[in-house]
Order: sequence, then C-alpha cells, then structure tokens
Amino acid sequence: MGPVERSISDKLNAFFQAQFLQVTNESYMHSVPEGSESHFKLVIVSDQFNSQGLVQRHQSVYKLLSEELSGPVHALALH
Repeated sequence: MGPVERSISDKLNAFFQAQFLQVTNESYMHSVPEGSESHFKLVIVSDQFNSQGLVQRHQSVYKLLSEELSGPVHALALH
C-alpha cells in the first residue's frame, strides 16, 4: 500500500468509522507511470451515510479527501 492509498484509507476509517472499507488502487489500468497512485476505487459502508442521499454521500467523501483530489488523485470511483 502506497502513501496516498494509506492516507485515503486512514482518513475514511477515522472520519466515517466504516463498517467496511475497501480502497483499490486501479492506476495500473490507466496510462500512468508504474507505481502511480492516481486512480482509486472505494467501497465504503458507514452508518453515517444512513441519513444522506447518494449525492450527499459522495460530497462528504470528496470534501474529506480534498487534499488528495487536488494533488495526486485524478479519479475516484465511489461504491
């Protein structure tokens, strides 16, 4: 697990207290240098999402990961 993937995982676990979290680096499937951390797929289950619609859930994740999204992360697929 690289530093960006670790940062994403740590932040999501700490903030959302996820019952399930899977962070997958899918960068290797894109035209990027080997070892890149630019494309991720997230599967997250949290009780905090119960009162939110889909758009609100995505917005809360994007807000939490704003530092990563403004830097090394180019794409983030949320499930």
